[in-house]
Amino acid sequence: MEVNDMFPSDVWISDPNAGKLYKYENEAISMTLTADTSDDGVVNNGRAILVSQNMADVYLVNKGNDNVSLFTNGQYIRDIAVGKTPVGICEDGNGAIYVSNYGDNTVSKIVGGKVVATINVHAGPYGLIANSRNRVYVACSRSNKGSNHDSGGFVDEIVNNMVTTSIEVGYTPRDVACDKNDTIYVANYGSNTISVIRNSVKTTDIVLPGDGCGPCALVCNSEGVLFVANYLRGTVNVIKDMAIDEENGTINVGSHPTAIDVTKDDTVYVLSETDSVMTRIAVTSTGMRATNIAVCDDPSGFGDFTGCKTYNVYHHSSKTSATVPEGGWQIGDFDQNIQNILNQISNGTVLTTADKVAMGAVGTSPTVYDAIMTLMSTSPEIMKFEASTTVFEYGSTVSSLQVSWKFNKPMAKVEIKNGSATIATLGDGSPDTISESGTQVINGFALTDNCVLTMVATDTNGAIASKTLQVKFLNKMLFGAVAEGASIGQVSLGGFAKSGLIENPYGIYFRIDCGDGNVPAVAIPSDWGVKADELITTAGFVNDYTVSEVSYTNTSGGVKNYTVFRFDEPQYGEVVLGFVKVIQ
Repeated sequence: MEVNDMFPSDVWISDPNAGKLYKYENEAISMTLTADTSDDGVVNNGRAILVSQNMADVYLVNKGNDNVSLFTNGQYIRDIAVGKTPVGICEDGNGAIYVSNYGDNTVSKIVGGKVVATINVHAGPYGLIANSRNRVYVACSRSNKGSNHDSGGFVDEIVNNMVTTSIEVGYTPRDVACDKNDTIYVANYGSNTISVIRNSVKTTDIVLPGDGCGPCALVCNSEGVLFVANYLRGTVNVIKDMAIDEENGTINVGSHPTAIDVTKDDTVYVLSETDSVMTRIAVTSTGMRATNIAVCDDPSGFGDFTGCKTYNVYHHSSKTSATVPEGGWQIGDFDQNIQNILNQISNGTVLTTADKVAMGAVGTSPTVYDAIMTLMSTSPEIMKFEASTTVFEYGSTVSSLQVSWKFNKPMAKVEIKNGSATIATLGDGSPDTISESGTQVINGFALTDNCVLTMVATDTNGAIASKTLQVKFLNKMLFGAVAEGASIGQVSLGGFAKSGLIENPYGIYFRIDCGDGNVPAVAIPSDWGVKADELITTAGFVNDYTVSEVSYTNTSGGVKNYTVFRFDEPQYGEVVLGFVKVIQ
């Protein structure tokens, strides 16, 4: 991520569990924003942050909600729907925003707060970056070549809203970085290498020291030094002149570092999700010095260090009526006295009652007056629509939800719909029946499967606004230790430890105590489609294990076929296991 020297060195971190966005100045929280997340933190929402070069807009990528939350001048504005499972974000020199959608293999381009293009790329787009010529490079972690680990992923080059070049790199590329010379570096999570791309051609691969590092994020400082965060090792590798730095080649940071960036003074910060720390790596007279700084629990997203300056901007929403000419009223359509008042409005000056009366007595009253009132009226907007819980265990029946909302003004009527069916109605259509914010329990319905609830709010003038939230029914992953060669069934799985409710196991690591010679086993829902060669330990991929199928009934009564992966060889003490998505 390149840094513009005109901006201060601020740090932004997201906390998906609390739905919060934190701004750090001088390594202390200076601003807290509430993200419009609809999940309860079980699903990782706040995946990445971008502070725009306009110094006003902050974008939060919500992985679990398939949208990007926009904040302007410290205020939540709206959610921008993008593709499925967004995970990465960047900005080009023209101010266009690009979001990588891992779940549907696309990149969304946002201009002016709206998606203006959807670009098809290779499978599993993750990190992305724009170079000085506004070419966008996106790391695509799945190559559709089967399970051959020698078949790499791709970096797709996007120019003018289309992929012009695809460069094959290492296995499971996760992130990209660009130096001042427009050299592109790619972190290959599965092959333990950094690919180097110049002029749309891969020139070499830099091999990282040790096995199973899991490089997942990287950044270049102003001198072209590359810093690589290793998820599986809890380290940062420093690369100079295409080789590991002899003096500061490996720096210990927190457990499971997920993101890395650099300030304008070349201070590097690393975010580690497991230890809830941010590590500062500073260059001193004796070398590079690492210092850990405590941050929020379970941090996820990490923001560009471009800072955010607050401006007082007056936002004005207008709507049309029968008296408004085609194309809408313009200030120049009115006489000079009215123009003066409208210019005051545009500068943020609130009209007084006397101003309104004076306008009503001018010229073609009441048509002019009505037109001005129309211009001044505020369109309805739903800033928040949430439920106290939106994630439930598969097999549950949900018949009651506590919902909360925040509008920009009181509403006359509110409906909550599941598809075309209305499951709750608030208000009777009378003016200002429903307050701007509130919480209410709704009952009398039955939800048993994933769905999207829509809140439809109608104001006194009959104008409508809507906002959605997702309700999900998820499963748990089961893991534990059994005797060597033991068969595993319902009873065994019932005694296993259980994860939280999740959608898939990728990127989740867990610890199993095998004691003195037991074998670890893990069970996951079969319909997740996890392949046999996707099980990994800190030492690399697992080869010797037995796979079986078990019908498992959870505590909510949901019956699901589980795939059980059981080691063949006894293990001793604690074993760390996880799953990583292989090339399709």
